[in-house]
Amino acid sequence: MNKINKLAKRAKTKEITKTILSICAMGGLTILASGGVRTPQKANKLVDELAKYSSSRIKECLKRLSMQNYIKYNVDDLTKPIYITKKGLERMTFLSLKDRIKSLTMKKWDHIWRLVTFDVNEKYRNRRDNFRNQLKTLNFYQLQKNIFVTPFPVEKEIEEMAKFYHLRNNVLILHVASIGSHEEKVKNYFFDSTKNKKS
Repeated sequence: MNKINKLAKRAKTKEITKTILSICAMGGLTILASGGVRTPQKANKLVDELAKYSSSRIKECLKRLSMQNYIKYNVDDLTKPIYITKKGLERMTFLSLKDRIKSLTMKKWDHIWRLVTFDVNEKYRNRRDNFRNQLKTLNFYQLQKNIFVTPFPVEKEIEEMAKFYHLRNNVLILHVASIGSHEEKVKNYFFDSTKNKKS
């Protein structure tokens, strides 16, 4: 399989994953004996998205999500509802936030840096480390261990992520016009078109 096909398959898997988790979060997903799916009434808009994929592809994704502990269901009876786990809800939230942040990176820079800094007690190190790792995954530039920077207007999204990790009172987002001696290095990180930093 060539690189283009691999990327296309990865993108499809991501979309199926996001759709299944979203439906499960709304009240459960049921696979019908006919090979179709039954979803909560309020998830109707997502049904068309899921319908683009074969039943076998959906079941393959369900099996993977179950192994990753993102969903719970009875493998011997697919007519029973499939539900999202706490870990699955976290994954769905992150995928949604990542998509929103990615769309915001297309905006023209307003020459304001957003500094994200956090101070979290060692007692909550798991929350702190997860939050830090998410910022890294989202391609924020790490100035110091607990200080990250981005040029994009993602304040609302970061506040949501902090709230999700129960760190709302521990995270501070600052607007600054300059980051001093780090300026050129950080500009190159985000805006050098020869580097694939925003994957």
